[in-house]
Order: sequence, then structure tokens, then C-alpha cells
Amino acid sequence: MVTKSSVIGIDLGSGESYVGYVGKGIVDICQNEVSKRANSTLVGFTERERLLGDAALAQIKSNAKNTCRNFKHLLGQQLDSPYVQAEDFWSTAKIVQADDGHAGYQVNYKGEQRVFSAVQITAMYFTKLKEVTEKWTQGKVADAVIGVPAFFSDVHRQAVLDAAKIAGISVLRLMNEHTATALGYGIYRSNEFDTEKPCTVAFCQIGLTIFSVSVVEFVKGRLTVKAERSDKVGGRDMDECLMRVFAAQFKKKVGADPLSNKKASFKLEDAVTKTKKILSANAEAGISCECLMEDEDFGSNITRDLFLDMCKPMMAKVQKVLDDAKEAAGIPVENYDFIEVCGGASRVPWVKEMCSACFGGKELSTTMNADESVARGCALQAAILSPLYKVRDFEVRDGLNVPISIGWMGSAADAEAEKGEDDGEQMGGGEGEYKSAIVFPVGSPHNTLKLLTFYRKGPFEIKAEYADTTQLIEGTKKELGTFKIDLPVQTEAKKVKVKAKLNLHAMFTIESAQLVEEEEYEETVKEKRELEVPAEEAPAEPKEGEAAEGEEKPEGEGEKKEEKKEKKEEKK
Repeated sequence: MVTKSSVIGIDLGSGESYVGYVGKGIVDICQNEVSKRANSTLVGFTERERLLGDAALAQIKSNAKNTCRNFKHLLGQQLDSPYVQAEDFWSTAKIVQADDGHAGYQVNYKGEQRVFSAVQITAMYFTKLKEVTEKWTQGKVADAVIGVPAFFSDVHRQAVLDAAKIAGISVLRLMNEHTATALGYGIYRSNEFDTEKPCTVAFCQIGLTIFSVSVVEFVKGRLTVKAERSDKVGGRDMDECLMRVFAAQFKKKVGADPLSNKKASFKLEDAVTKTKKILSANAEAGISCECLMEDEDFGSNITRDLFLDMCKPMMAKVQKVLDDAKEAAGIPVENYDFIEVCGGASRVPWVKEMCSACFGGKELSTTMNADESVARGCALQAAILSPLYKVRDFEVRDGLNVPISIGWMGSAADAEAEKGEDDGEQMGGGEGEYKSAIVFPVGSPHNTLKLLTFYRKGPFEIKAEYADTTQLIEGTKKELGTFKIDLPVQTEAKKVKVKAKLNLHAMFTIESAQLVEEEEYEETVKEKRELEVPAEEAPAEPKEGEAAEGEEKPEGEGEKKEEKKEKKEEKK
């Protein structure tokens, strides 16, 4: 029977996922039913059951059309988005529009055709990770921190939270992947850092699909993310270069294109992955694939020089990310103390060379586990946020990558109203004039609250949107939402205080709105007075029924009236 509780960190990868957990004084990675630390990010469906993780991988070649992969990149995406259309090449199952209006998968499950949204598929996979964790740690999962790419907007982050909720996982925080890596790097070296002079580290992470460069400053007990830039370029783009070359060779020889068939395409992808790994350490590598298509075998060779020529479009993207991150940080190259590389594709020689050259030829550090760094960092953050564990004090300062603005229609009430000093940020504007202002600029720390003051006579709306979408996924909508403040119609302009929040998940929300009123009323204050008792003999008591003449009422408690003004707040 499960009795103890555990907190975990989840690195949801495109190809493989990792779960870090906190033990007694350690952070480690959970192993699954086949004793692997990496869990294949796959969900498959058959006539009888649902297959998750490595069980789906075992049957993918014979069940390709009913196996969902890369669902991380479909979360919160529209079907017509260029981002989703690029995933069509890699997906073995058909990508269609799901009931929630976003992209999903069409599969055959238990004899009938079904459509599952990316959120549902991700939730199914989260249940697998939860099961693996509880079996390995012999404890119930209490809380989790999930790593997400920094370019995920509110809609993508909400999709991850929805999937976790369906899976029954309590999420303490959605953490940017580069910040999780920095936390795993810094917390163990905290005593080595100076209390004032920062240690500057550049983290170059390249995984299966994403290349990210972040610049982080460390002082004792704190990390501060100075800048981060990323792009959708990774190890599988190298695979695609090899796949297209070998597919062209096979088509010339046999007359059939393996890329036109999902099953043959996956077989070729599996084979070129091994070829790519050999090329990392050798000048030449071969490929061998049995029964690739139409019962025809395929074999060929490729040199590293030819492979590098094919990767030149990738190199341009990688160079741009490196340059943009360096420029955004604004730190001279000679001030960088370490250049840390991690991620599954960081072992590729040309990637290492480019990272080193960008930072003045500095020697690269590989002190972290290339594959597990995000999961370990997320597990540490979960332990810091959870009341179940006591962790050394280490502050994480991460900021917003994309500025958020709000828009509103101005009102004549703005000019009429009397402004106070405690009004926070005042949102004025002329009657019928549309105004906007940036409330959370780039670098705004997560978990920040801002007070916005409006003067209105009736209900009004606030529109929130991203002020700049260049750092977001192509096709991401600017709009974050429209919030209606339902204020009863007033004869005079009333002060309304609106609380806008950038929460710990780096998501925008309007937390509350308050109507502030001034009321005048009379308050009766009782004033105490001292009574003087004379020392003479007390007069004789009057007879019963007789009233004492000239008897005066003793000075008692008088009454004093004063007027007060008091502010009263009503929540609307």
C-alpha cells in the first residue's frame, strides 16, 4: 500500500521524457518497467487496448497509423498553423482537428475510428509517467513541476495544465526548460559563488526539436535569467537531411518513395538515427534497412563532409539563436565564466564548434547530464515549492520573454474623476478613444501583481494581448483574452481597482476587480468623564414617595458627535 508522498519534475520531451524525483538528500531519475530512465513519448491504440510509452514503441512499426508522437508540439495549436503542418512529416498517425478546436489525432481504437485532442493524448501519457514514478518511488505523487519551452504562450501552457489535471497531477509550476537546467546547475554550486560579483554562465541546449541559448547570472543563493532565445531546430532536422538523401537514392533504384508511406518513413528514420550517431565520431557511416518498401532492402554510405553540407540551413538557424541571445544579454564575451552544453543533440561535433566559436572560442563545459538536466531541475523546484521538503535557500528569478499589454476604451469619466495618490497605474483616455499600455514588459518577474485604476460609470472591458510575437511560435494569436468588468450603472464616476497578475506559470490573468466608494456617516462616540464626590456627610434620604427638591442629575456620560469619512470597498 502506498503511504508516503513524493514530488516530481517532468521533462516532457518530443522523443523521450524523463521524471526526476526527490529522495533523502538526492535527486534522481525514475526507471520504467524495462529498466530505462528514458520513457518513449508515444501513445498507441490497438483493437484491444491503449499502449503507452515503451509498449507503444514495441509495436510502432506494425501499428504506425495508430501511434501518436510529438504531441508536445500540437498542444494548443490550430490545424492550419505552419507549426503543425511541419509536424505532418514526422507524425505516423493522421493529424486532424479535434473537438476542442485544436489539432489532434485520428486513430482506430477498439474497432472504431476515434479523434483524440493533443491535450487528451498528453493526459494519457502523463498517467503513464505517474504510474512509473509511483512504482519506482513506492510513494504517491503529491505535486509536480513540468518543464516547458520558453516560447510557449498562454494557450500552450494552459493545454499542459489541462492535460495534467485530467491525469490527476497537481502542478506547482510550469517552469521554463532553460531555467530548470540553470537551477540544477547552480544549487549544488551555491557556496562557490560570490555574494556580490555574479558568475555568468551561458547554457546551450539542443534536443530533438529545439535549440535554446540562455544567459544566467549566479550569486550565492540566487540565479537570475538575463536572456533566452530559441528556435525549432534540433537533432531530428539532421535526421530529415539524411532521410531525404537516402529516400532519393532508394527511389532512383526501386522507383518507390519511402517518404510517401508512413511505415517505410519510420523505418528509414530509425535507420538514419543510428547513422547520425556513427557520423559524430567517424568520417564515414553506412545505412542498412531490410524490407524498406515493396520487399526491397536498402543499403548505402555517406561521408561527414556531405552531411555537413546538408546541415548548412540548420547551422544558419543555430547561429542566429546564438547571436540573438548574446545581443539580448548585453554582456561582453570576455565576461562569460562558463559555456555549458546539454541536450540529446549536444554531442554533434559541429554544434559544439559553433557554440564555442560564438563565445570567443571558450572551452565548453559538460558537467551536467545532457539528457536529464531539465527533469532534475524541475524536481528541485518542486522540492523548493513543496512543504514536504526542506531545501537550502535558493532564489530563482525568471522573467517574461514577451511583453503583455492591455487595451481599453477611454471614458469621459476619467476627466471628471478626482485622482488619488494610491491609485496604482491610472488607465485614462478620452471618450470613445481606444488606449493601450504595456503592463508587463520583457523581464517582468513571474508571480507579479499590478494594480490598475479605472474611473467608470458602468460596465467596461479590458483586452489583453501580446505586444510583440516575434519570440513566440509562428501563427500564435496575439490575443490573450477579453475580460468584462460588470460594474452596475452609476450616476457618478466610480473608482475601480483591477488586479492584473503574471502568475508562477508565466500566464496572464485578471485576478479581481474592486469598486472603491466614499461614504459619509455620523458616528456617536461616548466620552468618559470623572465624577467628583464631595467629602461631606451624605444628606438624609428623602421619604418614600417624595422627590428630593433641587436634586440634580450627576454629571454622567455626555455625547459627542463627529463626522467621519471612511472608504468602503466592495468586490464586484
